[in-house]
Parts: sequence; C-alpha cells; structure tokens
Amino acid sequence: MTNLNKSIRHEMRYYGPRIRAGHYGAVGTSSAVGDIPNDFAFIRRVCCDVENGIVTDIRLYAVNDAMEERDYNEKSVNITEPVESYIANRIGWDDMIDEIEAIVREYIAE
Repeated sequence: MTNLNKSIRHEMRYYGPRIRAGHYGAVGTSSAVGDIPNDFAFIRRVCCDVENGIVTDIRLYAVNDAMEERDYNEKSVNITEPVESYIANRIGWDDMIDEIEAIVREYIAE
C-alpha cells in the first residue's frame, strides 16, 4: 500500500462509516430506496487537497451545502465520480480508493 493510498484511507475515516450506513446517496441512482436516515443527503461534490504527494483533506458536499471557494472554483481535486460509483454499488470500497488514487496521481503529474 502506497503512502498516497494510506492517506486517502486515513482522510476517508470520517465519511466512510456514514457512506456505508446509507447517509449519502448519488443523484440518479436508486441508492435512496428503503429506510432512509433522517440526515440523508445526496452528494453534490467530493474534493480533496494534495500536498507533497499525499491527500491531506477530503471534503464531501451534499446538495444545498455551501462550498469552500477552492472547491467551487475547482482549485482542488474532484473525486466525486468514484465515491458516487461506490454509493451506487458499481464498485467496492477498495476499488473506490484505487480510483481516487489514480485521479490524484493524474493531478500530481499535471
């Protein structure tokens, strides 16, 4: 496991349990069917910061959440797609982490 992969897993520690428990849904999927938690929200965007080759922060925004300026203006790394794919049961947790890692590696290479 690379340092980048470990950093992604570390930064997902807050959102991971909430995502797995069904507190977030992906727009356009059937992920909001059945018993829905009171604080359920659809994901708008998931962004991360990268410093020295590792992820230092991940922010998840639900629909109607105010976004930080750096995320609104796309100055951070957009990792929404793999998180939505996980929520929609198209990929597993480890695959989601790997896809985030690939996106971040591409960002670093730019």
